[in-house]
Parts: sequence; structure tokens; C-alpha cells
Amino acid sequence: MINCMIDTQKYDIDLEKLLSRRLAQCGCACGVGACNGAVSVSVREGEQLVRLADALMLVLCRDLQYFELARMIDELPLSLPEKQTALASALETAHETERTQPVRDALVSYLKTEKRLNLEGFVQFRMRDSLRDWHDCAERAAAETLVRREYTELLGALSAFVRTQAPRVAELSICIHPDGSCTLTDDSDACIEYVDCSEDGIVSMLVGMAPARLTVYDLSGGSGRRLTDALRRVFAGRVKVYR
Repeated sequence: MINCMIDTQKYDIDLEKLLSRRLAQCGCACGVGACNGAVSVSVREGEQLVRLADALMLVLCRDLQYFELARMIDELPLSLPEKQTALASALETAHETERTQPVRDALVSYLKTEKRLNLEGFVQFRMRDSLRDWHDCAERAAAETLVRREYTELLGALSAFVRTQAPRVAELSICIHPDGSCTLTDDSDACIEYVDCSEDGIVSMLVGMAPARLTVYDLSGGSGRRLTDALRRVFAGRVKVYR
């Protein structure tokens, strides 16, 4: 029988409740109890020990991952809404790219020889690869958030510019197709086909044409939403979008 004391002074969690839930998920029927601020777990060697390692891996790589990513992103020069957006993005990326097997193996090896497991100590000294991965996820999410901020500011500037310009064309319509191409039609029914319907190119072209009215037919099935959202912002008051 292996007896292990598990504790944390860093993470604000109900460790006994959390670990019990993860143990149940992993099918590990073992004794769990609170003891002097820690959680005591008793398991038999073999399959039960492996399942305990699986449960602890989930606590470390899923539950505590949130706290670590939140800490990393909180240190960045972002507004509160931007931090919330970046954290959600970082968590999604971290889940998609997680490498749990090395953590599981390290836990099995550790639990065979050690009687006490401090969670933050294990994260800091035995999960350095995971910490680097999480840091990369946080930095990537922050960079994407900053790009989004700059793009929003650009659209706002373009919208202000459009409002100062006299219309050069009475009416334009643009149809966004499922394959990413689009068709531009003016009020004389002249058509222009564009193979690449990128936001930058289409928005810049339409700003230069300065239509009094713009109608957008989005047949893309969702892939053209970013473009239609940009056109709504830049041509506010002049645009109608149909999906």
C-alpha cells in the first residue's frame, strides 16, 4: 500500500473535492481524506497507482493550467476584456497541443518513491516543458489580441474617413461565395469577379469607391463573417448585409 500526502499553498482550490472528482473520473477507488491542510491518498501499487497518476495529471494539466495561464496573461499590458479573450484563446490552444504522457510518467515514477507531493513544486521543477508550452500559448494569444486591437482601431479610422467623403458611386453590391471568391456589381449591373476576397483588399477598394449604399450578400456559410463584420463597421449607416 502506498500512502501519499498531497498539498498546495499556491492554488486557491478545494483540493480534496477536486482530487476526489478526478479520481472518480479515472476509476480509482481509494481512500481520500483531509489531514493538516493536505489531502491523504492511499492506493495499492500497480493499476491503482497508475490511475492515481492519471487523476493527478488531470489536476495538474487541466485544472492548474488555468491558474498558470491566467497568471501569465495577467502580467501582460492588456485591458481586462482583452485579458479575458486572450485567456480563453490560450486555454483552447493549450488543450489542443497538450502533452500529458510525460507528466503521467513522471507522476508514476515520483509516487513510487515519495510520500508527499506539493503541486506547485511539481509544476515548477518537473513540468518545465509544460510551463514553456503554456507560456508560448499565452504569448501567442496576447499577440493575436493586440493584432485584433490594432485591426479594430484601423476599422474605426476607416469608418471615420468614409463619413467625411462624398459618395462616388450611388450603389454597390458584393456577393461573397462559398469558395472564398466574390462578385462586385455596381448600379449599372457591371460585374467584377475577385478570386481572393481578403478583407484588406476588398475593404480598401470599397473605401476608395465610396458607395452611397452598399449591399452585401454573404453566401459563404460563415467563412466570410470577418469580411462582413468589417464592412458593417466601416460603412455603418450605408450597408445592409444578407446571409
